[in-house]
Amino acid sequence: MKLKGHSGVVWFVSGVAATVLLVPTVIGASTVISYMGIVGQSVSPTGAKVSTQVQASPSGQLLVTPAAADSYYLESTYLYGIGTIGTPPASKALIVTSIHVNMSPHNSTEQFFEAWIAKGTSCQLSLVKKVDNVYLNGDAEAVLPYEPGIAIPSGYLLCGTFGSNSGGGQGTATVVGYSVQSNSVHFPG
Repeated sequence: MKLKGHSGVVWFVSGVAATVLLVPTVIGASTVISYMGIVGQSVSPTGAKVSTQVQASPSGQLLVTPAAADSYYLESTYLYGIGTIGTPPASKALIVTSIHVNMSPHNSTEQFFEAWIAKGTSCQLSLVKKVDNVYLNGDAEAVLPYEPGIAIPSGYLLCGTFGSNSGGGQGTATVVGYSVQSNSVHFPG
């Protein structure tokens, strides 16, 4: 039987070719969708939405697992000078996904915020790794994203300072993230 001028063999070969082309595309799309869980929500087998978190193996490979609600971290700190803006919970590592910076009005046109990781119990003279810095004009806000996250192991601190081109600065730094088991985080510092 002929369909629109083509034999059944042509339709069969066309079907096989379409299958060969579409199967890898569908598999690739499902792989991409599973990676999207790193920065969003996934759905459990029961249909419930589950937030996800990122962990790193000792070799630095990212591992994705559901995040418990009590693992979320949100800390807002007002700074005038140098101070701690994030501390991992006891025996945990803190994964920082963003820092929200709100600079207070100052007599300067240019203000800055800097963040770094320090070892021990003090941010003074204990820089281990610089995280970020941002320069803004006047009374300003900025969101510094770090997806999938910056790992801060137990025994380390996330530190910050505000400054300006005319001396001291001040503002609020809000750290957003979640905690994981400290032994699941590889920190090369």
